[in-house]
Amino acid sequence: MSVRILKFPTPGCIPLSLLLLAIVSGVAPADVIFPVEWGGIWEMDSVNRECESGDLISETATTDTICPGTSIEGIIESGGTIDVTCTGTATGDRIIATCAGSFEVFPGCTAQVDWDFDGTLSGETMVLDQQIVISYEGSCPGLSDTCTDNIVEGERIDTNWNDYCEQTRVQERSWGAMKTGAR
Repeated sequence: MSVRILKFPTPGCIPLSLLLLAIVSGVAPADVIFPVEWGGIWEMDSVNRECESGDLISETATTDTICPGTSIEGIIESGGTIDVTCTGTATGDRIIATCAGSFEVFPGCTAQVDWDFDGTLSGETMVLDQQIVISYEGSCPGLSDTCTDNIVEGERIDTNWNDYCEQTRVQERSWGAMKTGAR
């Protein structure tokens, strides 16, 4: 799984409920780090729903690489838009994390992001259950608080993550930004 932070030039067009949804990339020291057991190339299906109503927001399918040693904080911060603090635990078969951060959407409008992450790994299959709550403070016309439930189901299709992760990563903090920019 990777988290790609999207930047949009027009404040009124920012789909902030999708801000933290994507696939794992980036390397940075932090409290919660993907263990080696999670490494691999994964085919993933993602379903995003509004928390209260359960209404479908989007469905996506993607293939991406999980590089062991990748931190949850580094993933979220890789786009340079948000600084977060994450706490939690990571083992060979489960990752549980809670992250919080904020960023300025535009002058006078700040978004607070709270992200709960629960991932399980069983053999070549993973399930990532995430909830992202975004609330706004200040003058934020046209933006309302959101809550998104995201379920990602993945199947590992290759365990040869090492070559890809080592060849692509140039600098500790630039890996996620490089990968995000290439998409």
